[in-house]
Amino acid sequence: MFDLMHTLVLGILQRIYPAVLQPLLKPSGRQAPAFEGSTVQKRCEAATRDYHAFVRNAGVYPRVKRITEAWVKPKKWGQPVQLSQSHGKAAALRRMLPWLLQVCEAHAEGEEGALRSTLLRELLRMDEAYSAVPGRFLPPEAQRAAAGHCAAALDALRQLAVLAPGRWRLQPKAHALTHIAYDALMNPRVVHCYQDEDFVGRAKRTWGRCHGLTAQRRVLEHYVMHSTLRLSSRLDVTQNVRADRNAPAGASAPAGAGRARGARKAKPAGRRGR
Repeated sequence: MFDLMHTLVLGILQRIYPAVLQPLLKPSGRQAPAFEGSTVQKRCEAATRDYHAFVRNAGVYPRVKRITEAWVKPKKWGQPVQLSQSHGKAAALRRMLPWLLQVCEAHAEGEEGALRSTLLRELLRMDEAYSAVPGRFLPPEAQRAAAGHCAAALDALRQLAVLAPGRWRLQPKAHALTHIAYDALMNPRVVHCYQDEDFVGRAKRTWGRCHGLTAQRRVLEHYVMHSTLRLSSRLDVTQNVRADRNAPAGASAPAGAGRARGARKAKPAGRRGR
């Protein structure tokens, strides 16, 4: 899918996070690790504590539960590590980017360290350029800024793939990200499929709280109620705006406007019908 979440977070960040953390947690040669600990597991625990402290101070939620050795250990020798939804959800991985940039800037030794910091910094600025736009449409200056940050980030990723090809690789989602950056006229943070992905999580939580025999029905009932409430709120706003536009100046409210819905009309006093 070529939306911002599946392209940037689940397509690129899931692959570059392990490549960034490997030299910080499992350094080669005489390079010192970024976190204290005699083993990789202890360094991962120290990294988790530092990340959680950053989250508490910055108020960034949701967060990743823990950083484990599986983040930097490949399943097969010679293959790069790729994170999955079991390691962290898309929103948590996106919120993790400022902390990882802070760690990389503190340990930016050598050419690879400088390129790592440049890559994460430009991706963060690209995401911030979209988040800073409140409306649905992108102003020209915001689109140019996002495209510039995207180009700088992918150039750093290309240099890293040449410098350390066993750990860094260019993915097809990187090309898809350029189409979003250069061709999108609407804000990806507003128009892409975040509400649909959020519904998947809500349906999963509802299913887990219901009995197995009634879970399907309860999930569908909650979906119908949620869709009805959201649609009715939008229709009420639209009808009020149209009524205000069409009503003449100084016009009084129509008859029966103050009567509650479902209330019976009062019968006129007089002879009762048979």
